Amino acid sequence: MFVYGILNSGKLFFWHTVTNQVQQAKGIPESFDSNVTSDAVEQSTSPVPAHHAPKIFASPSCSTVVVVLGASQIYVWERSSGSGEEKSNLSQHVPGSWSVVHCPSHVSLPSVYSKETQISCCFKYKETCEECRITFTFLECLSVVSSTLTLRLRGSRLFLPATQWDSKLVPFSALGIQENGLQQVKGTLISRYS
Repeated sequence: MFVYGILNSGKLFFWHTVTNQVQQAKGIPESFDSNVTSDAVEQSTSPVPAHHAPKIFASPSCSTVVVVLGASQIYVWERSSGSGEEKSNLSQHVPGSWSVVHCPSHVSLPSVYSKETQISCCFKYKETCEECRITFTFLECLSVVSSTLTLRLRGSRLFLPATQWDSKLVPFSALGIQENGLQQVKGTLISRYS
């Protein structure tokens, strides 16, 4: 069982609750983007929506970590192969490397103005690889938009994660909601994999 997070310095931390050991991994390289730190979000003069705050997701073993910044910048950290948990226990530093995932222009992602945005992540294990699905669900142009990024992680840094994007748009009318009817509907938009 792990507790994990991202420090103000940008480094990742992993606390193994059974052994009470804390380890760190290097942060997102600045060469990927000049706005990778949460300081850019914190120093903004206008209020930033909650869905634009940094999000972090990790596989159960913390061998893969996904960081989403600004609801559009996606970074993947993978533990170096051959540096299993038993070897990493001897050191406070966990070796690994980062990849950046680019979104094609035809896929919609939430903007600052997108209402009821949810970002969720689910890790699955298959015979030949680990699969990670990150879903951005939000309201835009009188529709519910769900854009999903599927990463196929092979557990080897010889290959970058294989990516596949899928985006679906469902008009309010298909859900039985009239154009101005959403203001009378109580509830919130929640996206989850089952």
